[in-house]
Amino acid sequence: MLERQDERRADLEALYGQSYEIGVGIHTGQAVVGMLGGEVSVMTAIGDVVNMASRIESATKQVGARLLISDATYQEVADAVQVGKKVSLQLKGKSGDHLLYEILGRK
Repeated sequence: MLERQDERRADLEALYGQSYEIGVGIHTGQAVVGMLGGEVSVMTAIGDVVNMASRIESATKQVGARLLISDATYQEVADAVQVGKKVSLQLKGKSGDHLLYEILGRK
């Protein structure tokens, strides 16, 4: 997502005179995934893991990072990613501090 945004940045600035930034938050765990709705169904995911990812995404603004991952996710991908900042934060609606890693790219 971030690579695609970077590729399109010049086009968006030319078309609209401005650009935008996005933040991505990733957490690892189990979620309920399936179709939700009646005649018009959409694929959705629910559960605490989804809520946690949303809280991590919100933290990107606070930290000044484009991509943050939880410690649980970091344990799964540590050998494959380049890490920038490592921060411990209180996340809205969650108890305790949570260790988050800024991901700069792939190794």
